[in-house]
Amino acid sequence: MSTTPTNKLLVTNLIEFGLSDKEARIYLSLLESDTSMVQEIAKNAGVNRSSTYVVLESLKRKGLVFSTEGKQKYVAASPETILQQIEDASTKTKAIKEKISGILPDLKALHKETKHKPSVRVFQGKQAIRQIHESALNAPRGSLMRAFSQPSVMENIEEGYFLKLSERRVKKGIHLKAIFPQSIRKWKNIDEVDNKKLLAEFRLLPHETQPLSSDFRIYEDKIALTSLKDEFGIIIESKEIADVVKFIFDLAWKSTEKTKPKNNK
Repeated sequence: MSTTPTNKLLVTNLIEFGLSDKEARIYLSLLESDTSMVQEIAKNAGVNRSSTYVVLESLKRKGLVFSTEGKQKYVAASPETILQQIEDASTKTKAIKEKISGILPDLKALHKETKHKPSVRVFQGKQAIRQIHESALNAPRGSLMRAFSQPSVMENIEEGYFLKLSERRVKKGIHLKAIFPQSIRKWKNIDEVDNKKLLAEFRLLPHETQPLSSDFRIYEDKIALTSLKDEFGIIIESKEIADVVKFIFDLAWKSTEKTKPKNNK
């Protein structure tokens, strides 16, 4: 193959199409002859013989070269083949683009920037309820947990469980605002609790209510609801929903009865 400016430009354009330099030179060399043997191709293209075998096989896979006469000679495919391949690739790219556009919302939902999308996890069984309470202790140190609870019910999980959970919460440095029903007085003298030591504030509902068998906790962007009676629990993770529930809890907090903790006497 002669190294004229025209041929150099053709090589450049074929490289842009996706061929390597050697593939472009060998393909052009074959275009200049009807059929050629490997040694002729190597000589005309300026490529060593061993490399020429490898390049010819690559060009055959791309549909740009064919072997004839018992694979002894090679012939170049019509230049129109290149244009057709480009058109086929364009059609395929368009089809892929349409498919990707169709699943783009699902892909975006998996993207790291949307990892905090709302989620709901359901738990069943007494131990699962315990797991929900334990998971709340993973909140950051210094954070605030809001709770509406009946501690005596939690004792059905394990004797002394409510107090053990409180001790671990304090060690974690998690603060607590809790609203209890008046029935808690039958279980514990709430006015004798050292709130400062427990990193907690307690309030009581303004009147006696039906004894509770369930509770909920709000911490970070999570709402945890449990029902020991049904041995069922659920954790909803959503900043928007958590903010709404925190707002409702804070409204209820203002209308509840203050306890008289020891540290305020």
